[in-house]
Amino acid sequence: MKITIIGGGHLGFALAKVLAKKQPVTVWECSPTRQKEILKKIGLNKNITVETDLKKAAQKSNVIIFAVCSNVLEKIFYKVLKYSTGRVVFMIGSKGIHPSGQTFYEIFTRVTKRPILILSGPSYAGELSRGLPTAVVLAGKNKKALKQTEKIFAGTALRIFPSSDPIGVSLAGCLKNVAALGTGVLDHLHLGENVKAWYLVGVMQEIKKIVRVLDGKGETLEFLAGWGDLILTALGGKSRNYQFALGKLKKKEKVTLEGYENLKAVYGLIKEEEIRAPLLESLYEIFYKKAKPENLVEALRGER
Repeated sequence: MKITIIGGGHLGFALAKVLAKKQPVTVWECSPTRQKEILKKIGLNKNITVETDLKKAAQKSNVIIFAVCSNVLEKIFYKVLKYSTGRVVFMIGSKGIHPSGQTFYEIFTRVTKRPILILSGPSYAGELSRGLPTAVVLAGKNKKALKQTEKIFAGTALRIFPSSDPIGVSLAGCLKNVAALGTGVLDHLHLGENVKAWYLVGVMQEIKKIVRVLDGKGETLEFLAGWGDLILTALGGKSRNYQFALGKLKKKEKVTLEGYENLKAVYGLIKEEEIRAPLLESLYEIFYKKAKPENLVEALRGER
């Protein structure tokens, strides 16, 4: 079986290390700097091959895992779709939604009959790459593909829980990054811990509304892809979105800020679907309209 990971960033490299304990893995990476970093990290691990040619990486692959930023996912996916041959399962590890407000699962399943699976859940890449126990959700409609792909992780540090709700899992993975901006805002205001618990309960209710309106399952959010990922991302302190909202990171530092980048699409979605989500709306106003950070607290109190 040929397994290819598209993207050699933190997530891609972590998945490669996990999978390479059992079988050979190919990692495609176009950045020369990142290529050197990967080669330095893998050392004598002969099960990891770094490929710079996307066509060669995609050809004859049985499982292709996408671990690139969501803002380039669509472009790269279509190229890989053209280059891939035979029976192949596509696994999406990127967190985000399309600018149109649709999930990438919905968009990609319209252009190919090959199985599309969504990988998401509470997982710091650094801990995963060190072999620390981690559990995530793998969602899709094709039961055979789910079972086949689950097997490649068997016996590794990454425990896979299957789900039949790819839309709900996709949205949860995107929205937890957006929600993490809120805990960063609250810590920026030095308001303590109590208010963050209040905020997380409130923002989860808004996330549930969005998931249900878009035909996802509310119960999906009660497990790893929902509450599990939200707690880790919003309260763990390591999220780049949290650090950006806190003021420790600047947008010009060229770091991936999936929550910030997807906030605009999320705002457009709740407006189009007429979903009442004052907390998420206030985040959009703070980060895109330069509203005062205190607006989030006002929304929490029901004053907006």
